Amino acid sequence: MRENTTETTFGEMKTCIKAAVRTRWIKQHPSFSALDLYHSLNRVKQTTIFWLRTEHNRLRKYMYTKLKIGETPICQCGQGPQSGEHISKTSPNLGTRYGPSPPSSQKICMALGET
Repeated sequence: MRENTTETTFGEMKTCIKAAVRTRWIKQHPSFSALDLYHSLNRVKQTTIFWLRTEHNRLRKYMYTKLKIGETPICQCGQGPQSGEHISKTSPNLGTRYGPSPPSSQKICMALGET
């Protein structure tokens, strides 16, 4: 007599486990949205934001305090340590040293000869 057994393949088990874990994660994180702006960015921009948030970057504060490289953690503007927060919020060098700020719609229209 032949015994009737149903065997599950590795791929089927993997799919079931992934679905169960994802379902449980979604229930535990109800405010998560894959449509937020962070997830619409490319990998380079997401990585840059991650570096600035975690302070693991090549800015003077991190290089001086963690890696003991450089003479000072102070920003070139002299107003505070060169950190992600300083560069993004208070540094007067924001529009020059770290790239130009995006042009306003008025500047774009003027450049195109429109009013």
